[in-house]
Amino acid sequence: MNVREFPSSDTPRSLEEWEQLRDLAVGRMQRPGESAEARLRWARTALTAVAAKARCGDQQRTAAESVAIRAYLIKELGEDRSDPDRNLGSLCSDVLNDLEISLDTAERLAGDWRTSSRERILQLRRIKNTLTPLLLLREHLKDDDPTTQPIRAWLNLIPKLP
Repeated sequence: MNVREFPSSDTPRSLEEWEQLRDLAVGRMQRPGESAEARLRWARTALTAVAAKARCGDQQRTAAESVAIRAYLIKELGEDRSDPDRNLGSLCSDVLNDLEISLDTAERLAGDWRTSSRERILQLRRIKNTLTPLLLLREHLKDDDPTTQPIRAWLNLIPKLP
């Protein structure tokens, strides 16, 4: 199956169809025998499907899915600052912008999440799911890089989140 056969994100599809396309594309993206070019095309197809899923109303999971795909690309194919999907600084900025609360608030809430409301626990879980793929890139996060340094503190919070 050729990635070029897939519709654009403007083609009307159901959430389930976009989910199936994302699953297929992620699987193909992770095939070790594929060329880097093919893996990158499959990753872009997966990102298109994730964006379409978000427009279909599945926004809670799509942020984490997008981060996972982009982190995988950077880990496996290397960083490319000219490519928004493989730019580590851009990925870190996007993650920070998507987090719904400050680090200080998250640290405070993580300390007593067991007594929190269901909604709060789910919020903290979404944060954990969004951050976890970045653990793959921990070695690439430079202490002196202002675009990646704030993420290091968030990654240290992951074990404390539900």
